[in-house]
This record gives sequence, C-alpha cells and structure tokens, in this order.
Amino acid sequence: NEFGVLQPDGSPEKKLVEIRKFTAGHINKTFLIHITDHVNAEDYVLQSINRNVYPNPERLMQNLEAIGAVFSENAENTDSVSVGETRVAVPCFMDVDGRNYLEIGGECWRMYHYVPERKEEPKTPFQVGLAYGSYIKLLNENVTKLDLQPAVEGYHDFGGYYSKLLLSTKDNLRDYSKDNKKEHIKNVQ
Repeated sequence: NEFGVLQPDGSPEKKLVEIRKFTAGHINKTFLIHITDHVNAEDYVLQSINRNVYPNPERLMQNLEAIGAVFSENAENTDSVSVGETRVAVPCFMDVDGRNYLEIGGECWRMYHYVPERKEEPKTPFQVGLAYGSYIKLLNENVTKLDLQPAVEGYHDFGGYYSKLLLSTKDNLRDYSKDNKKEHIKNVQ
C-alpha cells in the first residue's frame, strides 16, 4: 500500500483503516484518510496536486511552507494567529523527509489534519473580509521573510490579463461589419 508511507509519524502500531475519495473538488484528487492506533482515531486529508493546473506543485508547496513559517512565528502555541480580534489559520502539512509534500509515481502528494465541517452562524461578508484582510496584513508585515515564487506563471499578472482583454475586444470588433460595429461600440459605451 503506497499510502502507508504517509502515516503521520511512521509508527507501526498505527493502522490505516479507510481511504475515501472526496468528489466535491474540481482541481486536485482528494481523499479522507482514517488512521487508528486502537485507542485514538485520526482523520487526515490527502491530496494529489493537479500538475495540469499547477505545473510546478513543488513551488506551490514551498510557498505554503514559507507562509506557514510566518504564521508559526506569530502564533501563540496554537495553529492560528490573532490579528486584532480575528483568528487566522493556514493548513499545517505533514512533514516527509524535511518537505511538506511527497512525490510518488510522478505525482505530488500533501497531507494535513482533517477539520470537520462545523455548523455555526453564517459568517457575514464583513467577517470574511476581515479574516482575509488580516491574513494579507500578516503576510505584508513579513514580506521580507517570504521568498514566494509564482506557482502558475502569469497568474498574478493582471496587466497581462488586461492586455489580452483589450486585444480580444479589438479583434472581435474588427470582425463586425461597419453597421454592426457602430451599434456594438454604442452599446459598450
């Protein structure tokens, strides 16, 4: 069983009980892993990162490791950081041979503790924005410690997206006849 190498601490008394595929995701192959030592049970998320979306998943995981280190430095013995009254957390991936991922058969796998869904009051857009803003603020305050590399080339190149939009609009307008072009321009403005 090649998943056996991903047991959290490598302890022989822990037993892999179940692997169940999550089908809700659209990008990565994701599994729920249930492990027990006959006294305690633990659940983990195991993911194979889709190389069609992330051609360099190693770079993605290195970025997440750097972000996790910033959170660890700012955490108070917890898995989350307080920014004002907001608690912000990032996943803590299992360590395998000094890395937060493992390569098997050309695939990049990562694993972290499963956090079950909690039924709470729905978060307001304000609370969600505050949490995201707190996350960005913490990263911005520590930007000199981060050496983040693009995980997907051009992903954050908004100027590139805008240029493509302008080019496609120009190309589309060229295809219209003169009468339709005038009508289309009038409607766009």
